[in-house]
Amino acid sequence: MDIIEIIAKALDTISKRSITVVQGWYDENISDTHITFCELSDRSNNLSDDEEEDIAHTIQIDIWSLKDEWELKKEIKKLMLRNDFGYIDGEDFFETDTKIYHKALRFNYLEEVN
Repeated sequence: MDIIEIIAKALDTISKRSITVVQGWYDENISDTHITFCELSDRSNNLSDDEEEDIAHTIQIDIWSLKDEWELKKEIKKLMLRNDFGYIDGEDFFETDTKIYHKALRFNYLEEVN
């Protein structure tokens, strides 16, 4: 399973609640509450005899909404931690041009290479 599938699986319970969850950018109806995610980086974490042992992924999950979604942020953080992601940090924004609340959460994930 690749990192995108792992993220989508971790967020599956949210997408079942009629909240759109997509990789990349979503702009169908910007005012609907939705979640986007992307991989910010991936790097070799351990090398042994010139072989990669694991990969460290850094991902970002963004919540976009007309209201301040504190509970959804806490729920996503819990889901990701339960699925072996480590929480790095987060930031809350208010997009003045669209009047949309934007919450960015960053996580790391260590993938073992077989």
